[in-house]
Amino acid sequence: LKANPELKQCISADNSDPTVNLTVAEINISDTANVTFQYFKDAAATNQITDPTSYPVVVNTTQSVFVKVTSAFNCPREIIELKIDVGQTPDNLYDDLQTPLCDDFLDADGNDTAANSDTDNITNFSLDQNAIIASINPPINTQVFFYENIEDRNNTLNEIDITNYRNDITKIDITTIAGGIQFPIYYKILSTINNDCQGLGQFYLQINATPAASNTTLLPISVCDTGDIDGNYTNGSSSNIDLTQRIEELFSGTNQDPTNFEVTFYKSETAAVSGDKTSADYIDTPELFTNDIPAGFAVGDNVIQPIFVRVENNTTGCANPHTSFDVIINPLPIITTVIPVLPVCDIGTKDGDLRNGLAQNIDVSARDLDILGTRNPANFTITYHKTQADLENIASTGIIKNSYDSDPTRVTINSTTKVSEENLFIRIMNKSTGCIFDQSTLTIVVNPEPTFETISVLSQCDNDDDSDDANGSIQTIDLDGKIPEILGTSQNPDDFFVTFHANATDASTGDSQLNSPYTNSATSETIYVRIQNKQTLCVNDAASFELIINPLPDFIIETPRILCLNDLPLNIRVESPRDVYSYVWENENADIISTDDNADIREGGVYRVTATSTNGTLCERSETIVINESNTATLDSSFITIVDESNDIGLGNNSSIFIDTINNELGPGEYQFAILNTDNGMRTPFAGFQEEPLFENLEGGIYNVIVNDINGCSPDTTLPVSVIQFPKFLTPNGDGDNDSWEVKGVNKLFYRDASINIFNRYGKLVAQLEIEGQGWDGTYNGKTLSSDDYWYSIQLIPTDENKPPVLKKGNFSLLRK
Repeated sequence: LKANPELKQCISADNSDPTVNLTVAEINISDTANVTFQYFKDAAATNQITDPTSYPVVVNTTQSVFVKVTSAFNCPREIIELKIDVGQTPDNLYDDLQTPLCDDFLDADGNDTAANSDTDNITNFSLDQNAIIASINPPINTQVFFYENIEDRNNTLNEIDITNYRNDITKIDITTIAGGIQFPIYYKILSTINNDCQGLGQFYLQINATPAASNTTLLPISVCDTGDIDGNYTNGSSSNIDLTQRIEELFSGTNQDPTNFEVTFYKSETAAVSGDKTSADYIDTPELFTNDIPAGFAVGDNVIQPIFVRVENNTTGCANPHTSFDVIINPLPIITTVIPVLPVCDIGTKDGDLRNGLAQNIDVSARDLDILGTRNPANFTITYHKTQADLENIASTGIIKNSYDSDPTRVTINSTTKVSEENLFIRIMNKSTGCIFDQSTLTIVVNPEPTFETISVLSQCDNDDDSDDANGSIQTIDLDGKIPEILGTSQNPDDFFVTFHANATDASTGDSQLNSPYTNSATSETIYVRIQNKQTLCVNDAASFELIINPLPDFIIETPRILCLNDLPLNIRVESPRDVYSYVWENENADIISTDDNADIREGGVYRVTATSTNGTLCERSETIVINESNTATLDSSFITIVDESNDIGLGNNSSIFIDTINNELGPGEYQFAILNTDNGMRTPFAGFQEEPLFENLEGGIYNVIVNDINGCSPDTTLPVSVIQFPKFLTPNGDGDNDSWEVKGVNKLFYRDASINIFNRYGKLVAQLEIEGQGWDGTYNGKTLSSDDYWYSIQLIPTDENKPPVLKKGNFSLLRK
């Protein structure tokens, strides 16, 4: 036998007298073949069931019968209990619609995130499960389960808790209805006796849509801080703002009838969400709203106050509190400063009168920037008006502000100064807000132009400031010096800017001013004058004058010049004068020494000759002449040093002549030197003069020292000098060279007496010579002496008694070839 056999069976809903066939459970009781089964109502097996194939039962209630099993050998087993589980769970008719809810403002998962939406057809349901089950009224011993869709119910998956249920829009079966959606919640009734027995049914949930808005952010309501009620045009507050004017935009395009909804306004989103009309943020008179002034408000600030709108369905009570718009209080374009007067100049554009106080083509828009301050000109419209009525006429564009002519009927003019005034009303409008301020005025002041006197020609003489006094260009022309003449005695130079220009265009614009001192560009040019009043800035640019550069006297003077002190005076004169001029000659002390075209000079120095034009220009030109003194040289034997054989220093032709120039005793000139050997007529060492006063390697002889003045003073100065030489040999062969022996450089000019004795090697006197004799020819008493060495003994007595005598002994050779 099998343990705990059961008989499970479901009875159809229309079977009101259910029975079961107990025998179908025999397979659950025993697998043994050829056994018999007997069924009893009691465990004692005293009350046998006569028809086990149609045994009456009570559904959804556990029952038991007792079975006796007997084998083929008539051997019974113990009585076994058979439990009978018969379930009856018919499909249920309960399909009520539960109380509708509004779509909530959460995300799909019910969280408050950026994905929140109150148009996603999702909300939280907290259903009364007990009440719903009671309405379903399931049979006893059954249990009810709830599902979002049929598939989950069929598979007994994803059971939902209707007491805390958030619909999943992807799982439910939606039916769109007016004002929202409906969808079923499927339920299953299972018998706890036999859970193979089930009954099906569904009831309905409804989500009402929140009211739709055309946009979460509506257009702002922009008004001006007019101060019409509070009297304050600068406090950022305005009254009687009609918030309800945004209701039409709120419902635009939503296909909703505004009469089906209540629209309320709040100062905070929290109050709009709660819909609390007792909140301080509830706006009870939205047609007459006065905005709040924010903390830290400063004059000129744009005040922006957000207004939150709650739209509630009159029928469902569903509300949309997520729409808002801004109330913007735009500041008036207040002009906070006094607008500077607009000074203009009476230039007589149309009437030709420079002093009648009427100006034409006045650019009144020049004051736009003063009116705007730091504001962007592109955002404002500024107009000027003659009358208050025209000012208040919004359609009026006022005067033509960039070309306005003074109105003779409105100006007031000072008869003395000729200055006039005219007042205009100013209106400034913010283009984007339409806000207007019209409480300021502009005064136009018309100033007369400066005047000028007839200006004389500015005549200048050329100068050499640029190292050229004949190029017609001057770098120091004093244009400013003409200003007093230009302005005359009635206008103070300190009150005017006077500038000079190369052409009338620059004088008109004030560009390219000529500097003073000025450098001219031509010998004759027109200088244009611009006169501007420093205070009024009025300009007169009609004045001009001629600038003429006159040439200086043109002549030549030679400089430097040499004044020879031995040939006074030196006459100097101007050369090649181009015109007739007057002259003045001056020395270094500015003493006038001549007024002719020439002057006699008697001493060296720096002289100046000034020529003056006699054509009326009185242009002067001066030349400086440097006179350098010079003279022929003064020579004295004391200036000359002779080195020769007389003093045992000069040997052979190592003798020299030196002229002392260190002490400048020769004279004031510049000198060069030469010597002339009078014995042979040759200048030594070259046939010309030299600057060096030293002559070396000289042979004995009488020399003329010649000093020449380089500057040309003449004649040359000459001084004879003696250079003594004792020859070392003689060759009396008649060839003209060394045919006799004599002391060179000796004559009576230098030596008044002399003793010249010649001896042979034995000391015998063979000859006595005179100072200016022919010398010894190598003979003795007419006889020719042989080649040999001979000796001399010489005593020379100078003519200059201050010089010692020359005493000299030596030898020489007689050579015969």
